[in-house]
Amino acid sequence: MEILIITMKTIQLSLRLNDEHVCCAAIINEEWAVTAGHCMKITNDPIKEITLCSGSSILYENCTVHNVNNFFIHENFNNDINDYDIAVIQVTPAFIYNDHTKAVDLASNKNVLRKWGTVCGWGFYLEAAEKFQIQTKAIMSDFNLDFVINTDQTGCNYQIPYNRSLAAQDTKIVLVQKKNLHNIKTNSYTAQYSLTASGKLQPIVFLCMQKSSGKFGSIVKKIDKLMNELKNVYITCLKSGKLSKIMYKEYLNNCFSLYKYIKVIPLKCTSLCQPCDVYFYHQVKDFIKRLQNASILLKEQREIKVQGIIDPVLAKTLQCAAVPRINKWTCQKYYVNRYIVTSRMTCYGFQEGGIDACQGDSGGPIVNINNILLGITSWGDGCADKNSPGVYTDAILLRDWIRNKTGMET
Repeated sequence: MEILIITMKTIQLSLRLNDEHVCCAAIINEEWAVTAGHCMKITNDPIKEITLCSGSSILYENCTVHNVNNFFIHENFNNDINDYDIAVIQVTPAFIYNDHTKAVDLASNKNVLRKWGTVCGWGFYLEAAEKFQIQTKAIMSDFNLDFVINTDQTGCNYQIPYNRSLAAQDTKIVLVQKKNLHNIKTNSYTAQYSLTASGKLQPIVFLCMQKSSGKFGSIVKKIDKLMNELKNVYITCLKSGKLSKIMYKEYLNNCFSLYKYIKVIPLKCTSLCQPCDVYFYHQVKDFIKRLQNASILLKEQREIKVQGIIDPVLAKTLQCAAVPRINKWTCQKYYVNRYIVTSRMTCYGFQEGGIDACQGDSGGPIVNINNILLGITSWGDGCADKNSPGVYTDAILLRDWIRNKTGMET
């Protein structure tokens, strides 16, 4: 990443939640900015809690603060897969154009140079992927290490016989400490996973089971005994928790052993574990990324540091990098069976990794050599990892939506 002064990237904005940088944005005219939809979803009251800062390449110095007067998130925005991940923000006071503050250009048609793009931001300053794990550990240390994630499993094979509606299968994420696990409300088919500092699941699985005094009590007692042998299994006994004996046996014999010995979520296991466990593995990874972006959850710390080990998580000075475009087919191939790359997304990055946008860069612009907006930084798997390009909302495809919402001439 190259350090730039703001006069070289006058379009760049810092998007802040309660005065803490969480995302980036770009100026599109005197009154409006564009960012990622998920950046506006980090609070229930963006007008009160979000501000934009313009005119400075130094993260917390010499910027002009703009409040949110109005905003629009794309009507089709899907928070689960970040589809249509775009929003526009009307600011007050308006942007005043000068040597430090100017607008990005929107494409007039689809015939735009897009082979290379330049992406900028104050996101996590990483020398290598290993630092991502260290940084995450620093963040997670702000929380009680025994907290777990409770997720209602969506689309799992063992839900089908019970005819659960799609609404009932909807994914929900709840933070809870282990000591309070029995006090939360869950449905019958809930798996609860704990987290590690690296962003992967621990080889510990939390299963919601019926009480030993219930109809399946004999099965529960057998599983409870096995739990003592497989230390990676933590059973919660709730009145509604139940699965068939065959399913429990399949879970334990074919999946838990993998958790114990290879210490990762098995990418291929049984039909019971696939796609459920893989699905929630990525849900949890995405949740960790959101934790890192939502600094209000980090005890309002401006910068997260690990003294004597690494630099601050957020770069103090604007960082920029030129990255090549990756065609849609190749990008989809990289993420197949892991994430969904839709037609509203475009990908940039190096196959070998090493240079990429990262957490804290979300919502920022990627532009071509002519200052035309190519995309909005949306998501990726880690930062600068091999075969994991950055994924951007296609701003060329959605240019008419931007113009329509902001009243710009077509």
